[in-house]
Amino acid sequence: MEKILEVKNLSTSFFTSQGEVQAVRELSLSVAKGEALGVVGESGSGKTVSFMSMLGLLPNNGRVKSGTALFNGSDLLGLRGRELRAVRGRDISMVFQDPMSSLNPLKTVGKQVAEALEVHTKLSRPEIKNKTVEMLKLVKIPEAEKRYNSWPHEFSGGMRQRVMIAMALVCEPQLVIADEPTTALDVTIQAQILKLLRELKDELGSAVVFISHDLSVIANMCQRIVVMYGGMVMEEASTEEIFSYPSHPYTMGLLASIPDLEQKKDVLLDPIPGSPPDMLAPPPGCPFAPRCTRTMTICLKELPPLAEAAPGHSSRCWLWSEFAPTKGNVFKEGAVHVKG
Repeated sequence: MEKILEVKNLSTSFFTSQGEVQAVRELSLSVAKGEALGVVGESGSGKTVSFMSMLGLLPNNGRVKSGTALFNGSDLLGLRGRELRAVRGRDISMVFQDPMSSLNPLKTVGKQVAEALEVHTKLSRPEIKNKTVEMLKLVKIPEAEKRYNSWPHEFSGGMRQRVMIAMALVCEPQLVIADEPTTALDVTIQAQILKLLRELKDELGSAVVFISHDLSVIANMCQRIVVMYGGMVMEEASTEEIFSYPSHPYTMGLLASIPDLEQKKDVLLDPIPGSPPDMLAPPPGCPFAPRCTRTMTICLKELPPLAEAAPGHSSRCWLWSEFAPTKGNVFKEGAVHVKG
């Protein structure tokens, strides 16, 4: 499939009074036209920062140190000012995770959705209003003509998120980045928003990057999944492969912590012990090694490369690497060797 976005070796840091926080390290991924890609990992794994870097939305203390992000052949990281603003909202848009604070309380809902059309198209005011109302209908806002003049505080959380989706899709972008769009919503509304995003993706033909900390949320949403940890890609494969044959211990840990409706009441969930690494001083080896039950000597000393666990399935783990030394590479006490 033709790639719409191809990121290579992206590194982003935040410079604080305590030192340099290495939020994203040598990230490489791609998104094909019309594809739904899931990017999963715990809070602080670098998911959101990666895409904020590409769109020029980092705070003042953030800086992209290296890498390229080719969107339709043009490097987003090389765009500045007007060039970048022309891409944002028109060709690439973002749905943010908190609908309660993402909308401007001083502007009506209709005006906020119409803003992207005013900036990126040459439509007349009546045409802009008509298209805005059509988009509000498309995201299933009841009485869209009337709600055009409503204020954000008059909407529920789920309705506000629908407005955020309408804002992101009104210019029919080629790529939509949905950053934890269901986090602040209850389970019933979450299901409705996910269903809506699936339907809109199919109807408009946009590619979607769905950022989440929960594998179960994107199980039926995405065709392919990238698992991130410590600012790096730990595993990448099709959704079916990730759920059926996870190859990285971190992915296995994420899957083990997902509740199952068929699970017996006396069976406890198995959370991943420990905490994410301090990105002020990332460990020299695998960032997951201190929390992993399969850690070997080399895991603590050297960062593993992305290795092929199966065709189309890569894993950043020494258990899969042909370059892992055979001598002196012992498992730590309590570790379980599962390879082979």
